[in-house]
Amino acid sequence: GINDVFKPVSNGHVDDFDFRVYDRWGTLIFQTNNLDQGWDGRLRNNIVMIDVFVYKVSYEYLSENGGFEKEELVGTVTVLK
Repeated sequence: GINDVFKPVSNGHVDDFDFRVYDRWGTLIFQTNNLDQGWDGRLRNNIVMIDVFVYKVSYEYLSENGGFEKEELVGTVTVLK
Protein backbone atom coordinates (compact mmCIF):
# COMPACT_ATOMS: atom_id res chain seq x y z
CA GLY A 1 0.00 0.00 0.00
CA ILE A 2 0.84 3.66 0.23
CA ASN A 3 2.96 4.89 3.17
CA ASP A 4 3.57 1.39 4.59
CA VAL A 5 7.08 2.39 5.72
CA PHE A 6 8.15 5.63 7.37
CA LYS A 7 11.74 6.69 6.71
CA PRO A 8 13.82 9.80 6.14
CA VAL A 9 14.85 10.66 2.59
CA SER A 10 18.24 12.17 1.85
CA ASN A 11 19.05 14.49 -1.02
CA GLY A 12 22.79 14.03 -0.59
CA HIS A 13 25.51 12.02 1.14
CA VAL A 14 25.13 11.67 4.92
CA ASP A 15 27.34 10.05 7.57
CA ASP A 16 26.74 8.99 11.17
CA PHE A 17 23.02 8.47 10.43
CA ASP A 18 20.67 7.53 13.28
CA PHE A 19 16.86 7.23 13.02
CA ARG A 20 14.70 6.51 16.08
CA VAL A 21 10.98 6.29 16.80
CA TYR A 22 9.54 6.62 20.32
CA ASP A 23 6.07 6.10 21.72
CA ARG A 24 4.28 8.85 23.65
CA TRP A 25 5.91 7.69 26.91
CA GLY A 26 9.42 8.00 25.48
CA THR A 27 10.05 4.28 25.00
CA LEU A 28 12.28 3.54 22.02
CA ILE A 29 10.34 1.30 19.62
CA PHE A 30 12.50 1.47 16.48
CA GLN A 31 16.11 2.38 15.71
CA THR A 32 18.34 2.05 12.66
CA ASN A 33 21.61 3.38 11.29
CA ASN A 34 20.71 2.22 7.76
CA LEU A 35 19.40 5.08 5.59
CA ASP A 36 17.51 2.57 3.41
CA GLN A 37 15.63 1.00 6.33
CA GLY A 38 12.39 2.47 7.66
CA TRP A 39 9.80 1.78 10.35
CA ASP A 40 6.83 -0.33 9.25
CA GLY A 41 4.59 0.60 12.20
CA ARG A 42 5.37 -2.57 14.11
CA LEU A 43 6.61 -3.26 17.61
CA ARG A 44 7.77 -6.83 18.30
CA ASN A 45 6.12 -8.00 15.03
CA ASN A 46 2.72 -6.52 16.00
CA ILE A 47 1.24 -3.47 14.32
CA VAL A 48 0.97 -0.64 16.83
CA MET A 49 -2.34 0.95 17.75
CA ILE A 50 -3.45 4.24 16.20
CA ASP A 51 -1.34 6.88 17.92
CA VAL A 52 1.19 9.68 17.49
CA PHE A 53 4.87 8.76 17.68
CA VAL A 54 7.98 10.94 17.99
CA TYR A 55 10.87 10.50 15.59
CA LYS A 56 14.44 11.76 15.86
CA VAL A 57 16.90 11.78 12.98
CA SER A 58 20.53 12.75 13.43
CA TYR A 59 23.21 12.79 10.77
CA GLU A 60 26.35 14.52 9.54
CA TYR A 61 26.80 16.01 6.11
CA LEU A 62 29.52 17.79 4.18
CA SER A 63 28.78 21.52 4.28
CA GLU A 64 29.43 23.99 1.49
CA ASN A 65 32.50 25.14 3.44
CA GLY A 66 34.01 21.65 3.20
CA GLY A 67 33.58 20.69 6.85
CA PHE A 68 31.12 18.27 8.41
CA GLU A 69 28.04 19.60 10.15
CA LYS A 70 25.77 17.66 12.50
CA GLU A 71 22.01 18.04 12.22
CA GLU A 72 19.15 16.67 14.34
CA LEU A 73 15.51 16.70 13.30
CA VAL A 74 12.61 15.92 15.64
CA GLY A 75 8.98 15.52 14.69
CA THR A 76 5.88 13.39 14.96
CA VAL A 77 4.26 10.75 12.80
CA THR A 78 0.69 9.49 13.18
CA VAL A 79 -0.08 5.83 12.60
CA LEU A 80 -3.52 5.14 11.17
CA LYS A 81 -5.01 1.77 10.25
